[in-house]
Amino acid sequence: MNFFSSLEFPADLSDVSRSLCSEAIALRKWLTEKHDDQLVMLAPAIHEAGHVFAARAYGFEVAWVSLDSEFIKTNSLAIENGCASGLPVAMVIASPRVEPIFRRGVVISRKEWNTVKGYVMQCMAGPIAEASFNKHFQVDVAARDKLQANTLLWAVTRPSRFKFRSGVKKLLKSAHNFVELNREAIFYLAVMVHNCRTILNQDIDTAIAIARQLAAGKSFDHSWNRFFGVDQEPEHEGHTGQALRISKVDQAA
Repeated sequence: MNFFSSLEFPADLSDVSRSLCSEAIALRKWLTEKHDDQLVMLAPAIHEAGHVFAARAYGFEVAWVSLDSEFIKTNSLAIENGCASGLPVAMVIASPRVEPIFRRGVVISRKEWNTVKGYVMQCMAGPIAEASFNKHFQVDVAARDKLQANTLLWAVTRPSRFKFRSGVKKLLKSAHNFVELNREAIFYLAVMVHNCRTILNQDIDTAIAIARQLAAGKSFDHSWNRFFGVDQEPEHEGHTGQALRISKVDQAA
């Protein structure tokens, strides 16, 4: 899958993007600067990448992540879970672990509390990641995420409003810290989501691993060529390969 095959740097970075190795550096430089128009364009992908990144960090399976409205509207999992409107979705498979706790209404082990924490974290990492990049972020975008997180948290803390509020405060702080710690890697993952429109389960961990490598400042590994739309090893030093681009595609309705 050519994760970065349509990632386009603004014209002012064209002189920086001279090779596959330097393109990762150029993207990192671009990220530190103000490109509000493109960050707004990437906002839905950043939101879903936040969900995916946190979900995998806390051991939840992700069936797919998609910005493709037609894919979402016709996908059986999206239909089954009531999220087939066509809006962007990260299809996190949480029910097998979360539903027994929710139905029981009490946490009986540290492992179960970690499941509750992980679920709340992956719910909130999406809007928190988006807000960290998008200065035009609207809080109502987080309404569904907040409802899902709060519903589970209230189920295991009721009837104590103090425990509920304390849990919300603590987990929101943890979610903010998680996003801040992984902010750049989430951005790289978001670029892949934006360009591919849909990333399926079998490619998600690979995409996350590449995002982590790039965020850590690792040199470009040419074994990644297939993910960057390049088929051959560079023939000589300075070989440009295929340029990375952020494609300007219409967002899902």
